[in-house]
Amino acid sequence: KASAVMSESLDIDTMIKSVASFVAANLSDMCMIDLINEQGDGVQRLAVVYRDPQKQGKAEEFRGKFSWDDSQNRSLSVLHSGKSELYSEMNDEFIKRVVGREEQFRVIKDLGMQSGMAVPIKFYKKIIGSMTLFSAEPGHRYDEFDLSVVEDLAKRISFSIENARLYAKAQTASR
Repeated sequence: KASAVMSESLDIDTMIKSVASFVAANLSDMCMIDLINEQGDGVQRLAVVYRDPQKQGKAEEFRGKFSWDDSQNRSLSVLHSGKSELYSEMNDEFIKRVVGREEQFRVIKDLGMQSGMAVPIKFYKKIIGSMTLFSAEPGHRYDEFDLSVVEDLAKRISFSIENARLYAKAQTASR
């Protein structure tokens, strides 16, 4: 089903939002997807989707553009390291340590996040983005198996992104 969602559009924004919606509906309560721009000098959060539409507005507080030196942002940490991060248990102490900002701590608490993960989106060895998932379901904790499923999905997403970028370049060249 995920592959079908990825193949619905060659427009990157549309495809990313569809993938984030699919992930939030099937694998998480909230999904965020960040992409590195093609120049490699900036990051943009293209999607923030919360499964519960009533909490979408609160989740949107995570949207925005980030600088490469935002050391408190875990999604950016994954972009720099290229290594997935699993947050099986997100208690208050852990959240305060990793987010570093009171306003982000408050949003995470308001959304009821219990567990999470951040996974790089790599096209072969080149890091092109990241996907961050959170679960707010009481008692649900992401584990290594969940992480491996999302890492596999991120690989497939990378090919869809690169195909969409190549298509856009071909369209531009033919004009």
